[in-house]
Amino acid sequence: MIDARHPAGPAIPRFRPWAGMMAGTAATLTVLSWVRFFLAGRKLNLGTNWMPAGADIAVAACFIAAIVVSWYALRRAVAACGESGNQSRSEIWRIARFSFLLSLVAAPMLPMMSDDIFSMMTYVDLAFGTGVNPYTMPWPGMAASSFSSDVYGRWMNGPCIYGPIELAWWSPGVLLSGGSLPMALALTKVAAALTAMGLVALMASYCSRPDASASSTSMFALMALSPIVWLEGGGQASNELVPAFLLAAWLLTASRGRIIPAAALLGLAVASKLTMAVPAAMFAIYLLRPGNGSPARRLGDAALASLVMAGVVVAAYSMVWDGAQTILQPFTLPTGREPTNTLAEPFYVVATELFHADKAAWMRIVGLVNLPILLGLVAAAAWLAWRAKDFRNLVASMAMIQMLIVTVGTPVFHPWYLLPCLVLSVELANPAWRAWLFAASSLVIVVDGSVLLPLGSAGRIIFTVLTCTVACIVWLLHLRGRLSAIRAAASAP
Repeated sequence: MIDARHPAGPAIPRFRPWAGMMAGTAATLTVLSWVRFFLAGRKLNLGTNWMPAGADIAVAACFIAAIVVSWYALRRAVAACGESGNQSRSEIWRIARFSFLLSLVAAPMLPMMSDDIFSMMTYVDLAFGTGVNPYTMPWPGMAASSFSSDVYGRWMNGPCIYGPIELAWWSPGVLLSGGSLPMALALTKVAAALTAMGLVALMASYCSRPDASASSTSMFALMALSPIVWLEGGGQASNELVPAFLLAAWLLTASRGRIIPAAALLGLAVASKLTMAVPAAMFAIYLLRPGNGSPARRLGDAALASLVMAGVVVAAYSMVWDGAQTILQPFTLPTGREPTNTLAEPFYVVATELFHADKAAWMRIVGLVNLPILLGLVAAAAWLAWRAKDFRNLVASMAMIQMLIVTVGTPVFHPWYLLPCLVLSVELANPAWRAWLFAASSLVIVVDGSVLLPLGSAGRIIFTVLTCTVACIVWLLHLRGRLSAIRAAASAP
């Protein structure tokens, strides 16, 4: 339970040095992005414009080292919060303020690990500036936008895979830029930093409730201080920020028993990214489960929430609707993308690079293999929602399912995909799942930073195998310890 007297919180003195170390690494990463900018010929898209090999390796190595240091500092900071046992509101908000500082320090960072922000600004310009529908991409496609010069080649002819709420969220920065790419990037980065801080503020409000769980402070610290929030979110302006923000707003609203506003927020999350349909469906099933009142009330709540969510999604997509492709485009990605940061990547790279197999055929094979896994996870999500004992248990189940979907349910995985998972992870009680979340996010963010190095196919295989192996070992070790504890408890007299 949260102490309502707002004590000073003994964890903060032990926690502050590690938070300061993370602020130093955030500043280092920001400076490195600008060094890379000047060495790469002042190109804004640092993910696709390379420097001379020697400078490239030096800057990338410093970048990865800084990320490693930040994850070590995060681990120590979370441990300091967990050791104190103090669950005061003031302590949670002090942690939130440290997170705000990290987002502000990372805000001037130029995009290096992801160039999605450039395609997003182009899609926004097409939708709100030129009148070209970004979901169907009629001629002349992205070339109709003045922002398309920094879009990565494979996305130049690719329709938008993000929902209309996502486009509307980032539209002010593009519309107020006057057609200037640097100005649009600066304004969009400001919006990203504010969104990251808003996300943390919502989660601080949720974790400081009087009935919050005993581990809320340490789990909030893991979420709020994670480089996925301030580096991938505030620093790289990840598109996952918007659904994560809306998910945090849903979490706070639903915990207060406000079903209709909560359903509307989940509808907005689905209309920003369709992968949020799984938590939305789990929420509707949870409302229908036995234990939530009389059958008539359960059916009414579930039906009303479903109608509200569906209505919001329909209203959002009606503004851009141009046939079924408008909403079906994201579902073509599992068979149209090269496997990245998943167990499928080494097999794909070996087959296509060493044995010169057809890339399109292997992408389809990987997608078809992932399909039954994804369907199985969706079925598991429905079962867990039906069996959830209370709202906390539902949120923890959502976190586990989302983590599995983004890591093993699809052939492509990037660390920013875990942003919504971090929001839901505050209710994870199982240490094995916490360890997996930490290992997957920390190792993969380093691997994703390795794209800055000219490693080639062999490097991709080595880094991917190491990431997956270490993450699985950490998870299995914690799971073994958990099972040992359960057996010991069962055998006790």
